[in-house]
Amino acid sequence: MSDTALVVEATLLDDRYHGRPEWPPSPARLFQALVAASANGARLDEKVAQSLDWLEALAPPVIAAPRQREGAEVNSWVPNNDLDSALGDESKVAKIRTGKVVKPRLLEGHSTFLYAWSIDEKCDECNTIQEACRRLYQLGRGIDMAYASADLYSQAELEERLASFDGEVLEPNGGDPGQRSVNLLTPTRGTLASLKRRHEATLTRFEPVQRGRSSGFVFSQPSKARTLNVRYGGKGHSALFELRSTATTADFSPWPATRVVALIEAIKEQTAKKLLDSATAYRNPIERYLLGKGTGPRVPATQRIQLLALPSIGHPHVDRNIRRVLVRADAGCPIPFDDLLWALSGLEVSTGTVLSRPTEQNFLGHYGNGTLTTTWATETPAALGTQRRRIDPARIDEVRKPASERLRVEADAKADVFHALRMAGIRPPLAEVEVQREPFHARGFRAEWFAGSSRFKKEQLWHVRLRLQSGVQGPLAFGDGRFLGLGLLAPLDAPERCFAFAIVSGLDASTTADVVVRSLRRAVMSRCQQEWGNQALPSPITGHRRDGTPEKERRHLIFACDLRTKELHVIAPSDLPMVITDKLARALANFRTLLCGAGGVLELNPTRSNLTSTSRAWQTVTPYQVLRHRDLGSTELAIQADLKRTLRLNALPDPSSISVEALHDKGPLRAHIRLVFNKIVPGPISLGKGIHQGYGLFAPVSY
Repeated sequence: MSDTALVVEATLLDDRYHGRPEWPPSPARLFQALVAASANGARLDEKVAQSLDWLEALAPPVIAAPRQREGAEVNSWVPNNDLDSALGDESKVAKIRTGKVVKPRLLEGHSTFLYAWSIDEKCDECNTIQEACRRLYQLGRGIDMAYASADLYSQAELEERLASFDGEVLEPNGGDPGQRSVNLLTPTRGTLASLKRRHEATLTRFEPVQRGRSSGFVFSQPSKARTLNVRYGGKGHSALFELRSTATTADFSPWPATRVVALIEAIKEQTAKKLLDSATAYRNPIERYLLGKGTGPRVPATQRIQLLALPSIGHPHVDRNIRRVLVRADAGCPIPFDDLLWALSGLEVSTGTVLSRPTEQNFLGHYGNGTLTTTWATETPAALGTQRRRIDPARIDEVRKPASERLRVEADAKADVFHALRMAGIRPPLAEVEVQREPFHARGFRAEWFAGSSRFKKEQLWHVRLRLQSGVQGPLAFGDGRFLGLGLLAPLDAPERCFAFAIVSGLDASTTADVVVRSLRRAVMSRCQQEWGNQALPSPITGHRRDGTPEKERRHLIFACDLRTKELHVIAPSDLPMVITDKLARALANFRTLLCGAGGVLELNPTRSNLTSTSRAWQTVTPYQVLRHRDLGSTELAIQADLKRTLRLNALPDPSSISVEALHDKGPLRAHIRLVFNKIVPGPISLGKGIHQGYGLFAPVSY
């Protein structure tokens, strides 16, 4: 990170803002305002243009904006620019009026925005940008009059300014889980040039045309400016507290995990009382932001104060009771975070139990803090809209739920998980989800045990295990009860999808890789059938449908043998359901011997596969076999063209170089390949024809 920042401070003259639709005003909007303020008609000073070219090439800035709420919507009627429809009669202007909706955002506290760009050091362009900021006269619509200034801050000064800023702080491509996020347009290379083209096209958007005896005008829509769409995330405050005994603060005072709702409610009520007793001016914000009630505009869920009760995890024999509580608040919360910490410190939750600040913060790592994780499971069940049908316990032997009802209810609950994640601000798309009443952890508690005396019905509580398409940091909570301790997620180790075994002994020197691969596939099928019992093996395992025809619509298990390193590989497809992956892992847990016929009895040891690593350069472990041999004049060109097509079919980037290093003379067209990409690509990579028989497997190599 750079030690210097160029900070543009823009202030509106009024406490309202009319620009639409984004909030806060995007960096691209500020950039256009600077261009408009610096231009003299169609002319832009060369020095200013060079400085704006320099500014647009910088990384997206950090943004700080004041708190705001939606104002009243007003419909204003103004003359439409369509007098021709009234045959040019100006007395009929009232008949061609049109409605313009005006809905300002009302700013609270102040009307100042900050835009902070990281730079290497002060340069001449900074002085020019400072001069351009002094010419700025509006930000938003024409009625949003503003003024601006620019200054250089050290990184420490910037952090101090942002920490004391009364409002929300948004960071590009970042932010804390559960905080507000928004897509904003930012300037990028070519933005200024595109604005010049748009201005020129606007001046000539009406072109006269002559068609026979009639003449008229043709309207051309000017092209939009070139900008970059960047995801901005909110940066909030957080602090960890421990439940300690009043008798001796050295001892924890654990709270039963199944009574998490009662714990959070008690902490909220006592915290609110302590704050109200000391500062009555906080009454409305405390009720709205902490308790989730009160009068006034509804507070967005991402701006409410959240208390997360964290059960103890991290060891297989831990009792999973609650010993810690995490408090999180949005940067735009009107209650100062220091006041909130004061109210929570030393708070007596119940007889013999108080909250105290810990000396170490490493525990949050168990809940995904500091690491990107894709697979998560609930520690406390999530409250969803879908409810199971309740059966009277007295009639449990008379009434039965058909399997079709259970499948339907679980499908509805899975759909609710999708919406609950979106409402909680968990952005990556959902790849897979499972719901059930039983916990996904060995020492967890059933979902209905958390209902107790809370307002949640036991029929609406579900344990959830999910996999996201990209990793996120924790702690995470979702569902209707996420502000009362329910729906807390804990990261899980990603299911193993690449199993590797080293051949210790028993391999005959004359054995070919094809023989070993066929034996490996038969052995894995046999072990999987033992795990599935009397059930038919799913098609991702066998590679065949129920009718015995080959499975061509989706990928299935890949088997490979590398005789050079004497390693066997079993690779599962990336979209393999977690339930199947778990069973596959159990089936291969004690795989130590492979009967390979004439190839010998192979003794195996599990080993760590390097095929799942990331790299820019990849080398074939087993030869690549082309899908389609096209006549392009040479064998090497045919292989390269087929490989490029195969990479696109597998959603992989185009390589910067393809090196054909060894051709196989006999049989189908096969070759050993070396690929180099322009960016880092994750493995495993298997391409071409015959991948399920061990061909086309790539391993990362040094670049």
